[in-house]
Amino acid sequence: MRVTRYNDEKIVAGLCACDARVTKDHYYRYCRRAYDIFDHRYQLSGKPGLDFYSLAHDYYIRLLSHHFRPLLDKPADVPLSTWMARGFHFVVLDALKAYNKEFGCRADETADAVLQYVQTAPEGNPLLRYLSGCVAAHYADPQMGQLAEKVLLEGYKQKEVAGQMGLTPAAINKRWQKLMNEVVVPEVLSGGWADMFDRVCYRPRMLSLDMQLPFSRQETTSEGAPIPAPAVPLRVTPDRLEQISGTDILVFGSNQQGIHAGRIAQEALERFGAQMHQGTGIQGQSYAIPVMQGDVDTIQPYVDEFLGYASRHPHQRFMVTEVGCTLAGFEPEDIAPLFAPAREESNIWLPISFLVAMEE
Repeated sequence: MRVTRYNDEKIVAGLCACDARVTKDHYYRYCRRAYDIFDHRYQLSGKPGLDFYSLAHDYYIRLLSHHFRPLLDKPADVPLSTWMARGFHFVVLDALKAYNKEFGCRADETADAVLQYVQTAPEGNPLLRYLSGCVAAHYADPQMGQLAEKVLLEGYKQKEVAGQMGLTPAAINKRWQKLMNEVVVPEVLSGGWADMFDRVCYRPRMLSLDMQLPFSRQETTSEGAPIPAPAVPLRVTPDRLEQISGTDILVFGSNQQGIHAGRIAQEALERFGAQMHQGTGIQGQSYAIPVMQGDVDTIQPYVDEFLGYASRHPHQRFMVTEVGCTLAGFEPEDIAPLFAPAREESNIWLPISFLVAMEE
């Protein structure tokens, strides 16, 4: 997609106006550049709450809640990209403090639990194979993968591995702490497995070797020819909001703080009864779905909640807009799969971009 180049003044003006194109083309581009810098410095990726979208959304909400005053106060001789990187840095530092407070003790406990689990787990344990593979994939240095394999899979102690690899025990310990802090512990915590390591035979469902995958079977004629599925009429949300009846429910993207910005959110406020500072759920003739709290996975529970609400209110019509695809920075192909079950609901209309993405 072609990016329109603007000077700093036009970009700031576009952000202040909650212009979706300026936000996606410039705000997220500058944030991505800053994130890559600080990810290299602080090893952010892979840690809960420190992914790109969590931090970029946090920064955006801070700017939005202050009417973008921090950007308007930028000194004239400082480039906007540099100024935003400084602001993003403060967001990163705050998030790191919160992360260390929440996960610091858990990380130490988890590291100890992993070692205890290694000593009692059966040979060929699929979870340990998975963690060892994560380490090997994460580092270009083959010794990191070799260390993980010897400790996690072969059951050697670090002192024994030092002799085998021709390194000092101190060097092995340093590498071990690094791979635990950067890969193993974050993977365990984000996967929700930390409290299960005391179960010797625990095997997470996602790694079970005998797990049955669901499948569907198409009906056929007596001659074996497939019977085509009945055509389902397309229910497409109108492109123009004025075409949506005031009796319909407008489904729009918001944020957990309920600061309704952007064109569609403003329409929800003015015409459909949305309430400022109410970030989720039914509001008059509108329904808010928070989309600015992290990556796509954080949106899924709110979409599921909406689908449940729509199913319980079959006599109401729900007009879903391109939630998450404007100020939140996502694309239709990112969000559309979350709404796939809505195609089976006769009272939910979807934007054409979502329907197209579901067919690709």
